[in-house]
Amino acid sequence: REVGLKGAMAVKTSQSNTPAEPCRCLTVVSGGRNHIRDYVDTILQAATAQPPCSVVLRARLKAMSKAISVTEVAQRRVTERGVAVTVRTTLSGMDAEGPNRREAPEIEIRLDFQLESNGGSSAAVAARAGATTAVA
Repeated sequence: REVGLKGAMAVKTSQSNTPAEPCRCLTVVSGGRNHIRDYVDTILQAATAQPPCSVVLRARLKAMSKAISVTEVAQRRVTERGVAVTVRTTLSGMDAEGPNRREAPEIEIRLDFQLESNGGSSAAVAARAGATTAVA
């Protein structure tokens, strides 16, 4: 399902999967009909692609807290699926001065994914073990 993000959805910018270029860029908005679940679903698609591609979330002002929530939920869901994730966060505009200083704050969160070779993350393995124990 596609997420409407003010006319700019996740856009594939590169065929190669180099760490320098993310293959999906999402602009998180605070209002509207863009739910956290929709952003997380888009990130999960990128993380489970073959090969997994990086995602960059960008947000300003009120949407910054939503971007952080999206990152936390996506990180947990991705590790459950046996994909390792590295998160890097950059804040900009925090030291701005002048009449437009409240418009300047922006956050950029980069999620890089890598498939784990040993059968999944320890949390995912523990969750599967617990589920099989509860069923048995």
